[in-house]
Amino acid sequence: MRKIPDIPSDEYDEHNQPTEPMSAIIMTLHSAPTYPYQNPPETPREYPILPPSPVVGRSERPPGGALPFGENGQPHPVYPHRSSLPQVAGVLFVVVQLILLARVVLFLFAIPESSILVELVYGVGALFAWPFRLILEHLNLPALVGTALVNYLAALIAILAYGVLARILVRFLKALLKSR
Repeated sequence: MRKIPDIPSDEYDEHNQPTEPMSAIIMTLHSAPTYPYQNPPETPREYPILPPSPVVGRSERPPGGALPFGENGQPHPVYPHRSSLPQVAGVLFVVVQLILLARVVLFLFAIPESSILVELVYGVGALFAWPFRLILEHLNLPALVGTALVNYLAALIAILAYGVLARILVRFLKALLKSR
């Protein structure tokens, strides 16, 4: 440990003391550059000098999003490959949300299962609302036990949850497939 010298308190300032010991830096003649200093080249006559445009792949744009220019100064058409998978996934989630919304409307008007279409909406809607109904039943809320309110809430929460899930999944697929 280093001992601080005894200096009167009016002249001593601990902020002027080094925090770590440093070795002396000795500059030698060998550390100087050995090449002579060169003047910078004259300024170019055309301003600005830009680097050549990068080579662009089939489905990618160069950095900055600028289109590469051809021989006549016209941009080359760059058509990124678009995958239809994110769109299909988004449409499927919208269909599920519409079925759940139709189920809520049918519950509101108390329409009985008299036709095949109504039975289909009730059955498919119940299938997609089932996970959320289980969650609501496990909450053990006294106002929800044994009421039809569970069916309404499960369907409405499912609509919201599938909407959020659709947004996340579509964005992920677009990023994964490098699609717009």
